[in-house]
Amino acid sequence: MTKHYTELPTEKWNTAHFRNYLVDEHKRRYGVDYVPFRGFNAEAGMLGRYIGTAKREGQYDKALVKAFIDACFDEYKPSAQYPGLSYGFMVTYMTRHLQRLQAESQRKADVDRAVATSDNDNIDKLADWL
Repeated sequence: MTKHYTELPTEKWNTAHFRNYLVDEHKRRYGVDYVPFRGFNAEAGMLGRYIGTAKREGQYDKALVKAFIDACFDEYKPSAQYPGLSYGFMVTYMTRHLQRLQAESQRKADVDRAVATSDNDNIDKLADWL
């Protein structure tokens, strides 16, 4: 039996876990049922492209995709006409969040790599100097 997404680290989530997260988080934040963009199968395909499937690698790290979803939820302000948000809407109209998060992640990785490959003696000397 598949574990609930709350029992797994994000890197172990599959498209069903992400879908359940979207449904639960949507209900919690907006108080209305989640309505998928063009149906759950279409959204599963979109999620599969982003996070990967059993047969195919995804475009992005699963933690990055979850952060993207959370950023979209954080920004979205429901209205009477549009009381909810869908993953399809996020991918179609809110990818600036994905790009921003991806750039932040890359900058952090670059800094970590630079620190890991730097000469610790020089860092210690610089720290002493400061």
